[in-house]
Amino acid sequence: MKQAKNLILTLSGVTGIVMIVSITFFIVMSMSIAQKVDELDRVLMAVAKRGIQLADGIETIAEMEVKIQQVIEQNDQVNSNLGKLQSSLAQSSQDLKREEVNTKEAISEQNANILKAQASILKSLTGGVDEIEKLIEKSVKLKPLENAQSSLDMQVKDVNKILVTVEKKIQDLYVIKQAEMESVFKDLSRSE
Repeated sequence: MKQAKNLILTLSGVTGIVMIVSITFFIVMSMSIAQKVDELDRVLMAVAKRGIQLADGIETIAEMEVKIQQVIEQNDQVNSNLGKLQSSLAQSSQDLKREEVNTKEAISEQNANILKAQASILKSLTGGVDEIEKLIEKSVKLKPLENAQSSLDMQVKDVNKILVTVEKKIQDLYVIKQAEMESVFKDLSRSE
């Protein structure tokens, strides 16, 4: 009985120790698992944030792709419009060159006609002037008129000389009269 009691106590002690070790092991394991769960939560949160950022990035890339597609379409339209504009400019340039050639031809033709007309008018005017000069020479003798004109010029010059002389004499008389008046005035003022 004593042995059985010792055996029960020993078994109870071993069982108690095993239970304490087991409880301690479970407590340590549960704390470690809790830490790992916290780390896993943090990792999952970081992954979730990265996933959200990735989704936003994918949306942005999709929007950029749409915008790039629109730009490409607009560029195609611009290129087609540019091609039309270039062909239109080439056509306009050719039309302008043709018009320039036609205008030059018309101007040179008009110039030739004007020169011909001027030559014929000049001939007729020269002939008319020659005829008028001949008629004037026949109808009027200019020599006597020129002689009369030169004699009139001489007479006018002589009259001008006489007028200058008379003007000088009048000026002299005026000065003399003024001097006489001053002397009379002085005499009168002295006599008073």
